[in-house]
Amino acid sequence: MNRTRFLALIALIVAMVAIMIVGAIRNGGSSGDDAPDQGATQHATPSPQR
Repeated sequence: MNRTRFLALIALIVAMVAIMIVGAIRNGGSSGDDAPDQGATQHATPSPQR
């Protein structure tokens, strides 16, 4: 019984991780990688203005 519960818990965790990964890809997971670059350019722009 404990083994069945353990396997069910593992399956639930794997399913949740898979859903999160698929959701991130559909929402544009690469946009997260682009955000630091945009932030860097935004931080670089105010510096010369100051």
